[in-house]
Amino acid sequence: MNVESTQYFANTPSLIHVLVALLILGIGYAWLVRRLRRRNPSHGYTAFLVVAGDLLVATGFAFVAGAQMAVLLVLCMGAAGVPMIVEYVDDHLRDEEKKGGLDI
Repeated sequence: MNVESTQYFANTPSLIHVLVALLILGIGYAWLVRRLRRRNPSHGYTAFLVVAGDLLVATGFAFVAGAQMAVLLVLCMGAAGVPMIVEYVDDHLRDEEKKGGLDI
């Protein structure tokens, strides 16, 4: 472990502020997602809602670790997440076709 890896925790008040802000945003975001799911449980937006939530986390991370580290985090999440998004959209469209809701 190098010295740079511990620098993020040196400014604990800022870290605490970011964590509290993310907690509050997470609660509000969960409320919004629940409302969408209640209106239409098979809305087909879940993957994109996850991406938006991840971007909120990456924004908070940028305040703690810096923009360069946040960009690296987003790139890592994107590399792992894009195949999942493609699979989710394909699965959702296949379900809609089976229900007769799409003409593809």
